[in-house]
Amino acid sequence: MKHPLYLLFCTVVAIFYMSSPVRAQTAFERLFDPRSTLSVILEMPQATWTQVAAEQPVGGPCNFAQSPSIDRYMWHTTNVTLITEWEKITTPQLYQNAGIKKKSFCGSLDSTKPSLSIDLSQFQNNDVLADNQVGTTHLSLENSKQDPDLFRQCTGYYVFRTMGIPAPMCTFAGVYRRTGNSPPVFLGLYVLTEAVKKEFFRRRPAIENVPSGSLYEFEAPDDFTNATISQLMVEWSATTNQDFVFAVGQVQNLPATALAKTLDLPSFIDYWATEIFLKNGDGFLSNRNNVFVFDDPQPGGQIQRTRFRFVPHGLDQILATGTKPSISTTSVLAQLALKDNGLRYQLTGTLGAMEARIDSADVPGYINSYVPLVLRVWRGLDPFFGADHNKTMQMAETVRLAAEQAVVDISTVFGHGLVTQPNTPIRLAGPYHKECATRVNTNGELRREACGTQPGQQWTFESTPQSMGSSGFSQPLKTYRLRNQSTSDCLSAGAQFTDLSDRYQLVMLPCSQSASQQFFLVRREGASFELRSFVRNSCAHFSDSALTTDGRPAIYLGPCVGEAKNLIVTE
Repeated sequence: MKHPLYLLFCTVVAIFYMSSPVRAQTAFERLFDPRSTLSVILEMPQATWTQVAAEQPVGGPCNFAQSPSIDRYMWHTTNVTLITEWEKITTPQLYQNAGIKKKSFCGSLDSTKPSLSIDLSQFQNNDVLADNQVGTTHLSLENSKQDPDLFRQCTGYYVFRTMGIPAPMCTFAGVYRRTGNSPPVFLGLYVLTEAVKKEFFRRRPAIENVPSGSLYEFEAPDDFTNATISQLMVEWSATTNQDFVFAVGQVQNLPATALAKTLDLPSFIDYWATEIFLKNGDGFLSNRNNVFVFDDPQPGGQIQRTRFRFVPHGLDQILATGTKPSISTTSVLAQLALKDNGLRYQLTGTLGAMEARIDSADVPGYINSYVPLVLRVWRGLDPFFGADHNKTMQMAETVRLAAEQAVVDISTVFGHGLVTQPNTPIRLAGPYHKECATRVNTNGELRREACGTQPGQQWTFESTPQSMGSSGFSQPLKTYRLRNQSTSDCLSAGAQFTDLSDRYQLVMLPCSQSASQQFFLVRREGASFELRSFVRNSCAHFSDSALTTDGRPAIYLGPCVGEAKNLIVTE
């Protein structure tokens, strides 16, 4: 009798695919389709498998200082049989003299169930056979040692792709070992990910100039710094690494303009926001780790501009339910971006819009669609997950709930998107204090006091759009001046409080085009919003303790934390 949860998941998958348009799939697309099953049989004796599994990386585990020009592991020759099942048609194919080597050298390093790279054409040309059966010669098999719930990697890559970031395709496979005609021995359940090679980029038509581009792999503590140049892991580079050297020179010597001249900025912001959503503490922006950086410069001539983009990998430590998303600034790129008013605005807007984008992608449905596949390929004792394949449903449920919690967390911390305000006079009221923002007549500071009909409590939002088209962003920034109706003055970000805290005055100054008079709004719960300064990473607060210079309760700029005291409702 089938487990009732299994029947439920099968129903979900059937509905998922019945609603999808029917079209012919390539062999590569079928490989990563949850309706397709892949079994990998390593045709090798136990002694050879033991040797491969027990191999230690050159230089030792977790030695990030090891020269990248030396391969950590050696290739071994083996025959490999791939068995694919698609629409009840089972196809076995033997690949002679394929290459196999161990992967990983730190957190996921294991000598019982190692992560593996398989190149079906490493020692013999098997390209035609591989192209017809699976659409690729490269199989990247992850042991999932750092993900006790198995489904995080595929989920993370799916979220990145949802956000428009080129990320590996992902599925699951059963791996076996066989000697001669003996029955195959189940080695474990593996996560199969698309290898990030030149073919990866050629499968994505939006990425141009692949032959004239470069691909580098970053591992901690790699960054756009001089120290990384000598330790750079080069997958390929048509510029002999000079595009990376150029980018480092810009970041180190011309930081004010570096990002615009070295990165594809819209893609960078989307990548950063996705790392934050996934709570990826071992990613590039947070730990300068687990990322490929790709550049496709225009061919020919001296390098005057690069367009580096980011490709994630190693997403086995994401979606922690006990933590909240936060903006990490470990990378020098994050530090520069947060100093740029426009990029900080773009990140805020992207984070606020993620709730709707992720909801529309139906991440729980994506996770559920792979449950029947895992049940099919789990055919014995896995060193990490045991022998009971019914754990599949619990593991999928754990990650599904973690993904749903991440949607709640991102909106709780970063709001629900940017707000567009009408150009009609309104009052700005604090829902916690039930008071209104009021112009102080004596010195121009802003204070809170009982809401009334006085003109000093009436404000008009005047649109001050600003283009970032030269940086690749299609939409102008939705920023506003707040004009006070009792004067010709506008709200402005003022000086830091004398206690040297992270609080800044909100003052009235004659209306101008100053960036300090630009504000934008992030919607919070219900009708409330945050009034954010464009020039400071801070929000308006209705204060308990901060006072104006004449002793009145101040409204000031402080950290944007989503609490009631820094929320505003219009009246």
